[in-house]
Amino acid sequence: MATDWVAANDATNPICPDSPTAWGYVKFGMSPKSPKAPTPPKAPKAPSPPKAPKPPKVPKAPQLSPPPPLGGGNTFLVDNFPFFASCSVRDTNLRPPYRASTPTGPLNVTSTTATYCFHLVATNSSGSPCAGMSINRLEFIVNSTCVNEEPKALRAATINGTSVYPLFSPKTWKGELYGMMTFRRLSDIFPTIPSGGLYICLELGRTSRCSTPAGLCYGHSSCVFAISDRDFTCCATSQAPVS
Repeated sequence: MATDWVAANDATNPICPDSPTAWGYVKFGMSPKSPKAPTPPKAPKAPSPPKAPKPPKVPKAPQLSPPPPLGGGNTFLVDNFPFFASCSVRDTNLRPPYRASTPTGPLNVTSTTATYCFHLVATNSSGSPCAGMSINRLEFIVNSTCVNEEPKALRAATINGTSVYPLFSPKTWKGELYGMMTFRRLSDIFPTIPSGGLYICLELGRTSRCSTPAGLCYGHSSCVFAISDRDFTCCATSQAPVS
């Protein structure tokens, strides 16, 4: 704000050129309004990190059937293994004239041995062509290691209390090596089979790999065996579970 004075009778004054007295007036000055400072632009948002891709679904593994037992399965051995060179009538696991129980044991356990017993009993199967046959020969399929080891795991054997000892021998069939444990000339001891059957007891060394029926028999799940009469007019095969 400023004050100006005008002289009397000032003809140059456009407002009152003929005023007899001097006078003054006030000037108001207005400064221009300062423009607003521009609003700074907003900082751009940081880009969101890209989402991690979902891991691909792993396909479920197909359910596979369990592998067959060692040697193609013990039932296969029962039905097909060539126990004897020749036989007039062969009866298999479907209608055997004799069956063997799961072995009992261990019995009579000592620091070095334990005994296991199979019970071989007639089935009285009228459908078997070998029903009522006598037993002269009894063969078990065993692991070949039990044939080759020395000393043998089998320390002693009895059938219905009579001491017997089997012959151990190897046998190759279809490229696979098996062991055979064969009891011979049993009809000399038992011309007729007792009504209570036969109890075959094996005394096995406890430190051997063949120290139990499962370790002794080929296939580990059962003991496959065959019986024949004296002149091989009748032969039969079956198996006894061991586990």
